Amino acid sequence: MNDFVGTINNSLKFSVDDETGKTIVKVMDVDTKEVIKQIPSEEMIAIAKAVDQLKGLLVQQKA
Repeated sequence: MNDFVGTINNSLKFSVDDETGKTIVKVMDVDTKEVIKQIPSEEMIAIAKAVDQLKGLLVQQKA
């Protein structure tokens, strides 16, 4: 997908978060390679990981 988008717009980068399995899209500055915007944000990824951990704790307590 990165190769396909690269032919259209060099400023998008697609990846998958190893822990959550969620797709991450980064809008990059073509010249500086700086991340302009990330979807979902780092904060949202951290929240999703924390919620997953809490779900695991709740399941352990009920068992």
